[in-house]
Amino acid sequence: MKRIFFSLSVTCVLVSGTATMAAETEEQRAARCAAQAAVVTKAVELRLEDKREKRARKLVLKDDEIAGTAAESHVDLLVNWVYQLPEEQLGDQTAVAFEMACSQFSG
Repeated sequence: MKRIFFSLSVTCVLVSGTATMAAETEEQRAARCAAQAAVVTKAVELRLEDKREKRARKLVLKDDEIAGTAAESHVDLLVNWVYQLPEEQLGDQTAVAFEMACSQFSG
């Protein structure tokens, strides 16, 4: 479990650093983290369905919940992160843990 949280911290730093240059409000951060968690959820689902990473990226980008949103710019990074996780760390709690770490990160 420590490994997933370390990995989450590194990912949150990278994603939050590219998401905004100005300070976010708590509401903006919550919205950003929720949108990015949706990407993680979809990527986990696709990985558990044995989709290849490249195919997963394309499918995530076409997902109605993600297409056309700000989260679209983080799809490559987040899908790659999901595909680097050990399989035992994949499941319903992956996106929950990501969203929690994202919302608690203050960079």
